[in-house]
Amino acid sequence: MRRLRAIVIGAVATIVVVWLGAAASFAARAPPGYVRVVSTVNVAPAGGYVLPSTATCPAGKVLWGGGVTISGGSAGFGQNIVSTFPISNASWFAQYNNAGARSVKFISDAICANKPAGYKIVFKSVDDPAGAKVGRPVTCPAGTVVLNGGAQTTADAPGSWLLSEGPLSSTKFRAVNYNGTGADETLTAYAVCADQPPGYNIVTASFTDTMGPDSVDGAAVCPAGTTTVGGGTVVTGPNPLVSLGGEQDAGGGVEWAYELVNALTGGAVKIHAKAVCAA
Repeated sequence: MRRLRAIVIGAVATIVVVWLGAAASFAARAPPGYVRVVSTVNVAPAGGYVLPSTATCPAGKVLWGGGVTISGGSAGFGQNIVSTFPISNASWFAQYNNAGARSVKFISDAICANKPAGYKIVFKSVDDPAGAKVGRPVTCPAGTVVLNGGAQTTADAPGSWLLSEGPLSSTKFRAVNYNGTGADETLTAYAVCADQPPGYNIVTASFTDTMGPDSVDGAAVCPAGTTTVGGGTVVTGPNPLVSLGGEQDAGGGVEWAYELVNALTGGAVKIHAKAVCAA
């Protein structure tokens, strides 16, 4: 399996809370009250199961971002994200699909901090017909910026998966989904918004994958003096044969990593990893 950038995320047996703000080397670059919460490890059996996972912020904190990814391995064909979004202002919810031939472990995470001024979670929905590829953008209120965003589909069965999601600008987030379930569904795009925090920056790292079918990954890295609070994986010309196998803070608070499952047998896939950074 070819990899653009190695990502190592160890299996986690219990909820893990990482207080970057408490460490001297990170104190200056993390937003006030920063903490990353990782869910318990979930096991998705082979054969087409859609399973949920939730990571919740400590009391007094709010979500700035979140994600979901394979734990202790790599995504394969039929293993992809169904939904990943803020289910409240303190909990990140994800659903993972495993229609592959082996069981996989997966985890979700919540990136949390003190509530910033102007904080608001906004969303927009669109019809997601059977057999369709649908995109939906959502825009933050005037005067605020995107910290992170997500996508939710009402599909609760294998056959629906996320193709692309991420910030298009400092104020807009877009999600793209493919609905192969045979039923009419709804896609909802979310944006977590707030007044612009210190050190705010959206970093883009672009990759081209030309040798499918394969599983590929990469990451966008935040500048020195800032911490990852969110991100996204924006695919140019989203294709139902190229699905999101995982995306999440890579664990060190400095980069946003993705994994794509590329089932194309020819042609190039242009991938833009997006890291939303703040201090």
